[in-house]
Amino acid sequence: MDGEVIPIGRNWIRDLEVTDEILEKLWSKHRVVLDEVIECLLGYTIRRVKPGDSGRLYVYGRSEGGRYLFIVLERLAPRSFFLLSVRSMTLGERRKYGKTLKENP
Repeated sequence: MDGEVIPIGRNWIRDLEVTDEILEKLWSKHRVVLDEVIECLLGYTIRRVKPGDSGRLYVYGRSEGGRYLFIVLERLAPRSFFLLSVRSMTLGERRKYGKTLKENP
């Protein structure tokens, strides 16, 4: 996976690797730009790992512009990830995200 490594500097993520192919896919399919992804990762996020899928991290977050995003990351090393996919959250995901925010201010 040859791509650009972007330093993030959060307590749970240090580096994010992305490729031009992924960025093109995010824009053409979902109209998402990298800045929105970084804004989400720097803000309040909900992170999940599915059982048996420990290499992937599923992140729910909100950009500064108010866009709710679902982000899929592949773990490369501790605190280093590769960006696999991003899309807008579904209505159900947004509700769960909002409910979690209210329960954990």
